[in-house]
Amino acid sequence: MAPRNFDWGPPSEAFFDWLKDWAPYGLIIFFLGMGFIILLDFSSFEKKDRYFPSILSSAPMPETPGIEAEASFQLISSATEAFRPIFHVQTGAFGDEDMARKTFENISGQGFIASLMIPDEQFEMYRIVLGPYKTEAEADSITRSLNEKGFPSFVVESP
Repeated sequence: MAPRNFDWGPPSEAFFDWLKDWAPYGLIIFFLGMGFIILLDFSSFEKKDRYFPSILSSAPMPETPGIEAEASFQLISSATEAFRPIFHVQTGAFGDEDMARKTFENISGQGFIASLMIPDEQFEMYRIVLGPYKTEAEADSITRSLNEKGFPSFVVESP
């Protein structure tokens, strides 16, 4: 009796065997690559200021005794300048509003331009601050002059 040959379907070709094995991996790589390209958004390379737009600062610089202050408009065009720290001088923190107002009036009477900050979620006290100043050296000189006039103060850096 002769052995029977069963025909289970068309014969497979060796060329398509590797394709069937590797096709899912190829599709995964393709879709991950397409997602990366969509997230990368190549149009941001054409315009440098897309994510760091120019910031227009219109606040006048504060006046200080002996230093002429000028109101100026600055165009901040780079990301490093936009995120450069700003310095303030804090000369008091009070739990009592009346005491804070008296100290504020005394400092203003000495020729300094100060701000009375009301309590908020972050600071629970009335604070008296001067500034903003561009450099720490400028804030230090104001701190020295305040200390000489009897107002204890220190420099505060804010991002």
